[in-house]
Amino acid sequence: MSVQQTPRPAIPVGTIVMLAVAALVYIGMMVSLRNVGPANTYSLDAQAFGALFAIVLWIVLAMLFLLGSARGRMPAWSAMVAVLLVPMSGYSALHTIGWLGYVGAQHYQLVPGLLGFFLGFYALWIWLPSLHCVMSPLPTSLAVWTAISFLTLAPLIKPMLLLYLPWW
Repeated sequence: MSVQQTPRPAIPVGTIVMLAVAALVYIGMMVSLRNVGPANTYSLDAQAFGALFAIVLWIVLAMLFLLGSARGRMPAWSAMVAVLLVPMSGYSALHTIGWLGYVGAQHYQLVPGLLGFFLGFYALWIWLPSLHCVMSPLPTSLAVWTAISFLTLAPLIKPMLLLYLPWW
């Protein structure tokens, strides 16, 4: 009598490498944004490196989302939301990095940091099916995409308010 063994799923080495690259680029972005400010002499260099790191981070995250949705590990409605919100959040992060050199805008460092964190967390969640047992797809997707949509829209709304409501 022979025992039939089921094949173990292959370890997604490419995904692990891409997540590691995303983590390193995220750390580089946050470290360079820490040095941006109106009183800092190296502010423009740090701002440029922060923007460069942000562009690379969003490209890597978009590739992770694209591959995750192609393999069917992502809910279909969440993939459609990702098509809309990942590029918009990248624009919002770059827009926010552009503001950091002005007086009083240092608290906006949270926007690219939290956007990158939430997108990275969701990409990790997509690629680790064992997390789907702990965090079910619907509440996790709703919570992450709601947070990302608020963080994406928040820095874009304030300039419109300043334009139409100068006392704001």
